[in-house]
Amino acid sequence: MEARPTRSPDAYDSLRVLGVVFLCISGLWMLLAKYRPGLGVTVLSIEGLFFAVPVLYALCFRLPLVSSFAFRLPSFRNLFFVALASISSMWLLNGLTIVQDYVLHLVGLESYARDTLNQLQKPVLEVLSRGPVLAFLMLSFLPGLCEEVLFRGLVFRGFQKSFSPAIALFVTAILFALMHVEWMKMIPMFFLGLFFGSLVLFSRSIWAGILAHMANNGAVLLVASLESPSTMALQAPWWLYPLAGGLFLFSMISLYRDYRRGESSSKEVPES
Repeated sequence: MEARPTRSPDAYDSLRVLGVVFLCISGLWMLLAKYRPGLGVTVLSIEGLFFAVPVLYALCFRLPLVSSFAFRLPSFRNLFFVALASISSMWLLNGLTIVQDYVLHLVGLESYARDTLNQLQKPVLEVLSRGPVLAFLMLSFLPGLCEEVLFRGLVFRGFQKSFSPAIALFVTAILFALMHVEWMKMIPMFFLGLFFGSLVLFSRSIWAGILAHMANNGAVLLVASLESPSTMALQAPWWLYPLAGGLFLFSMISLYRDYRRGESSSKEVPES
């Protein structure tokens, strides 16, 4: 018997995976609300679903794992610019957080924002109290790996095949932001979703998004361990933000140029 041919994921695959994840998460939340397990079990359960559902879907429907999730190693040059963009993006996100805090203060939502932030920080501080290694594994390594496999893996690749890369980036960034539920986090998460997706697109490797995601979450853990619960933003010299912006643009433009060169090379047909 001949083996069934493999195929690439499309938008229908992306929507099916998202539907299964939504149903599983809904059922999981009811179980978690009923039995109230510890934070470790909660994180493992949720992140495990984000990883297991798209991988099992790909296996069941004979989608090639490497190309469906972009599980290829990026070049050393790509890794360098991914690292530089990730470091600079942390300060840009820090600046965005400061601006958001200032806007909330102007519109009279400062107390609400402070109370919400305290609620968001409770699990982070709880895990940090158990040690930095466990905190990194639970709140940086697992989310970085599992959430990227879902959003910048099969879901993004499916939308990218059916639509343009720009639409795929925008849609997955919105879905990534909505997953975080709390509206105060949605704007930063949307921009992070665009950033992670752009890294994966330009480097053609999901590992770029995974590394950047882990680095971002690691920076949040560091800030939470250094600052008081009333803020999630470090105060930095003003010149650091334009410097970070310049390095970020330089890194992303370099990655984009490499991506375009790769696109041009792949379209060239060798002479017979």
